[in-house]
Amino acid sequence: MIVDTPFKSIFKPRIKQRAVIKIEDGQIMSLQIFDKEVMGTSDKPAVEAHLPSKKPDQDSVKTIFVNMYEKKGNQFIPLTLIFKYMPSQGYAPVHEVMEGRNLRIKGFFFFLKKKKR
Repeated sequence: MIVDTPFKSIFKPRIKQRAVIKIEDGQIMSLQIFDKEVMGTSDKPAVEAHLPSKKPDQDSVKTIFVNMYEKKGNQFIPLTLIFKYMPSQGYAPVHEVMEGRNLRIKGFFFFLKKKKR
């Protein structure tokens, strides 16, 4: 099954956003996007992406974890999306991992709708 990755819409620049890029040894390790209007605070990122730890070889596959947060009261509920970076597929090197995706989304909405006791 082929599905367009949501990278463009997730990382699309918006007014009053702030992006923080963590670089180690010349490699991008993580990206955090802070959006006070969405999250209600500038202390917690709205989106976090953890990238492969080493520069990928031409044939190596690396996993990218993207956490998007939704604020509920004082809690921040994460939705984790997992992607594979496959540099050997030059025109579209990033693919979403579909295994377990529906369970992750279902768990995210379960915690959003869960009532406090």
